[in-house]
Amino acid sequence: MSRIKAEHEVRRPGERYLDDVAGPVRVGRYTRSDELWIYYRGTVQERPCEIRMAAIRDELLSGVDSREEGGSSLVTLVRETRPLARPER
Repeated sequence: MSRIKAEHEVRRPGERYLDDVAGPVRVGRYTRSDELWIYYRGTVQERPCEIRMAAIRDELLSGVDSREEGGSSLVTLVRETRPLARPER
């Protein structure tokens, strides 16, 4: 299991989903724990800079801080689909 550094923001499930986000902000996809997430560079309010999906994946997995390359080091992971509603007991 990969550990994401403090500089990376991870939206928790239920906070934001792909259909809640307006505008062309998708950067790439990342499969984690059998769930598909969407990468955003910076916050979802910013337009993403041009980055390679492999580079951001490697940064998250290795914990390398790429701030010296310029731009935001903040990454937001957004769930692509909403979970199915569970029946209440």
